[in-house]
Amino acid sequence: MGANALRILKRDAVGRVSYRAERREAILDEFERSGLKGAAFARLTGLQYQAFA
Repeated sequence: MGANALRILKRDAVGRVSYRAERREAILDEFERSGLKGAAFARLTGLQYQAFA
């Protein structure tokens, strides 16, 4: 499969998605480069702000 292959995301009993440490670091790096406020970045990327914060 290529770089755009689908990934199965792990969810807990409540339905929250669990990301690997590498993915969390990549999200935070992208946030820092974006120059956006937290709520705007979360909305743009489809993350819930409370989870992102």
